[in-house]
Order: sequence, then structure tokens, then C-alpha cells
Amino acid sequence: MFDAHIHLNSDIFFNDLDKVVAEMNRAGINGAAIGGYDERSSRRAVSINERYPHLIATAGFHPLFIEGEELSEDFKLFLRTAKIGAIGEIGLDFWAGREDEARQRRYFEAQALIAKERKLPIILHIRKSFYETLSLLEATGFNGPALHHAFSGSPDMAEKALERGHYLSVGGKITYPERGKLRKLFSSVPKDRLLVETDAPDIPIFKRKGEPHRPADLLAIVTALSEILGLTPEETAKLTDENARRFFGYEG
Repeated sequence: MFDAHIHLNSDIFFNDLDKVVAEMNRAGINGAAIGGYDERSSRRAVSINERYPHLIATAGFHPLFIEGEELSEDFKLFLRTAKIGAIGEIGLDFWAGREDEARQRRYFEAQALIAKERKLPIILHIRKSFYETLSLLEATGFNGPALHHAFSGSPDMAEKALERGHYLSVGGKITYPERGKLRKLFSSVPKDRLLVETDAPDIPIFKRKGEPHRPADLLAIVTALSEILGLTPEETAKLTDENARRFFGYEG
């Protein structure tokens, strides 16, 4: 299995990394992408990749973690030179309102332009901003692969993303009994555009509601998706693993 978005760079995992990676190995997780969300977490992701080459680093500023008015020149240099498999997670987040919209847009645009320069894929964080995010991404001229992490949007949003060649990532919400519409949506997504993720320690699966998400919980997400697709868990794990490695250009 391949976890397309996990925060092994968060304190809860980073401070006990060897144990966590061993847990992932026992669960059959043979690859993962570590999501950067600010400068420290992005640098941590790179350091994890140096220790565990099968764990891909991604780097970027999450829209709710931005610092200062503009993306710093130091961090731009880091994004241009670091060994990373994608820029992200980046995007726009208007969940709490649009007071910070201009600054979020500047950060997103600057990072998308670097992804375009480096021909790297982008990991998208989008909340209450789907159409604005796609519009701004297109304005930068970026036309590479993008992953809509923990996708939970509408059928129209899924269609718009897929039309652009983007990928959708299935997260812990797929395991919740009340998310029937989301499960129905994923049943119609082309199988070659689906990835799976835990986003651990965030977005726990149903049985861990209210608790930190664990990396090994990826199996519950794969199992839930397999039921939707009419495949076995093994077939779904293989399918999403191949999709992730194609998206990240990672051969293992």
C-alpha cells in the first residue's frame, strides 16, 4: 500500500519515527508521501526521506500556516533545490472566511510557479475555495498533475478536477456510515485517478473518531474503497499504489 498524504513530520510521529515506520512496514505500507505544511515540517519531510528513501518528501506552506506577507526567498530557494516529490500541501482555505485571501493567493501562486519550473506535481489543500483554487492554478500556467488531497467535494467538483487530469485522494471520511454520497462519488471516478491517504494524525477513520489517526489505518481506507469499487482489498491496494507511484514519478 502507498499512503499518498501523511504527516510523519508532525511531533506525534517524528519524535518516535523508527517505531512508526516499523508499524507501517508491518501493516504492508511500502511507500508514502510526507506532507509539508510549513517550513519546519517541509524540512523535516526531507530529513525523513534521507533516512527512509521509500518515504517521499513534499514541501510547501498550507494556507493556514503561512508566515509573513510573502513567501520568503529562503523558502523559495529550498523549494527549488530540495529533493522533493511534489510541492504541497498548498492551496486556499476559506473555511473561516476570506480575511486572509490576498495573502493566501500570493503564497499559492508563488509555490505553484515553482512547481511549474521544476515540473513537479502539486498536492492541493482546498476548503470552501474549489473554483477559486482551480482558476488561480490555471492563471499560473501550471498544467502538471495535481492531487486533491482528502477529496470530499461535489460531483461537479470531481468532474472539473478530472477534466484537468487531476487525481483524487480518498481519506478517512470514506469509512463513515453517514458519508454515502461521498462513497457514491468515488464509485464513478476512473480507477487510474484514485489514491488513498490517511492524513495521519488528522481525519481519523470512523472507529478512531475523536482520536489521532494511525498510519496502519490505511488498510481500513483501502478496504472501504475496495467495497465501493467491487474489488478485493489486495487489488485496490495494488491499483492505488501504482497510481501513486505514477503521480509522484516514484519507482521505489
